[in-house]
Amino acid sequence: MPSLSRVLRSRERGTGIHAADLEGSRSFIQRLYLSEKLMGHSGCVNTVQWDSEGNYLVSGSDDRMVCIWSFWNKKQLHRIPTGHSNNIFCAKFVPGQLDKIATAAGDGQLRLVHVERQYADELVRADGVMLKIAFAPESPAVCLATSMDGSLRMVDLRSDPLTHSRITWRRGLSGVAFDPFRPSVCAIGVDDGTVALLDMRFAGGHEDHKALVSIPAPETRQRMLQRGESLDREETPSGLDFSTTHAHELIVNYRDGPLRLYSTRNDSQPGRMLMQSYTGRRNVDTFAKDVSFLHGGRYIGSGGDCGNLFVWDKATGQLVYKALGDSSVVNCVCPHPSQLDVITAGIDSDIKWWTLGATPVPLSLETTETLTSSLQSRMRMGEVISADEAEGKLAEANAHRAVGNEFFRTEKYTEALVEYEKGLAAIRGRMSRGDLIAAQTQARLLILGNTAACHIKLENFSEALAACTQAIAIDKNNAKARFRRAQAHIELGQPKDALADIHVARANGGDAAALDGLERVARERLREERRAETALYSRMFRS
Repeated sequence: MPSLSRVLRSRERGTGIHAADLEGSRSFIQRLYLSEKLMGHSGCVNTVQWDSEGNYLVSGSDDRMVCIWSFWNKKQLHRIPTGHSNNIFCAKFVPGQLDKIATAAGDGQLRLVHVERQYADELVRADGVMLKIAFAPESPAVCLATSMDGSLRMVDLRSDPLTHSRITWRRGLSGVAFDPFRPSVCAIGVDDGTVALLDMRFAGGHEDHKALVSIPAPETRQRMLQRGESLDREETPSGLDFSTTHAHELIVNYRDGPLRLYSTRNDSQPGRMLMQSYTGRRNVDTFAKDVSFLHGGRYIGSGGDCGNLFVWDKATGQLVYKALGDSSVVNCVCPHPSQLDVITAGIDSDIKWWTLGATPVPLSLETTETLTSSLQSRMRMGEVISADEAEGKLAEANAHRAVGNEFFRTEKYTEALVEYEKGLAAIRGRMSRGDLIAAQTQARLLILGNTAACHIKLENFSEALAACTQAIAIDKNNAKARFRRAQAHIELGQPKDALADIHVARANGGDAAALDGLERVARERLREERRAETALYSRMFRS
């Protein structure tokens, strides 16, 4: 398994570590923290999707606009009107064409946005909400769109004039996804609680003509149907996703029920399809919550009505991570296709960007359903902490830091780290005044710096590097963080990176004598690297 320092280094260079390389690494999942908020929409954000290479993110909102964001600098590149008259529920880049985006919305329209022209064409219109979009892997110009009127629309974007066909169901449709290991097969969520598996080579114009069987509705729903009880949409699919790393695995997010993992390998034996269930979150308040496989397909990510991002271990069904991702509801969970970043969105008008932090986030033993409303209220990121409470939190953080400093002075570094982590936890959230925000920032910088110092003493250099990187994300010119990160770089065999940090530390008033000594070590390590490379090449050419 790669070290955290190697992961962070590869992120900066844009190469190297992929999410699939971290298969089974729970510690990486638990290091996710909210690193950025993307501001550009003025309504709920209902959809976020990466392009296939992960260079650009597209988002769609109740404001009927789509925005395009850069992975590399997290900046908005475009904000484009779509011509929709109602909320956008899905937006995706046309495969291989970054200048075109397909959108589906509450007005029943499927539209094609031309990025450079800042214009959109209507492709097809349904009688109900157009909800989700998928592109056929073997024919990327063929777009499928589901509608709550019970129709699956298939549009060939290459045709002129535009041609489309449809398959109809007796109930509304929700999510749609193609199986990457059988690219002609797609899964479709149906409002009767089933998930239809279609082989698009043989699918006819009506649901009875589909070539593969359906995943049956959950047993609780079947019992309600048998008793003639009112269903009110209980345990119907709201989102689904195929694994790209483990063949024929399909995860389904159910409204008012658990998430369920199915194997679609044995289509003819639906009773044997269920592999695992995932509980601990509530999915009632919105009708189109997504679900995604994360980090090499070994984890399941989804949102809840409480505003939390939830992550489960796929194999065991255990909830391993939970963090606040919205002031109300998280609807979208979108992993980067190759890196470790995760994007979430929901009722808030901003988009949350999650990346790796210095230390694992401890998981509360309480499930969301057991939290009191007052605790939920305090936890929600969208609510501002009152001035009195903020002052108390700052005092608590400083007290933990003081205790940690005493442990550090007596060389009890592990005990110090526990206190520093408590100090960071105390000041999570939004402060209400500028002076409180400044004090919060200063406290975080001091604690992160002390955390890095402990890790250096314990020779946990990858952890030290991560803590310094978090501090530098707050203040890129922080000389102490740059100095300590340079120390970590040297010990991790990265003298070039160390020299870059030393240069910034010098420019911002770092201790000249200490930096001189560190630079001498870094340059000597760099010379050793070059001598080793020269010797290696010499042996290669002699052979």
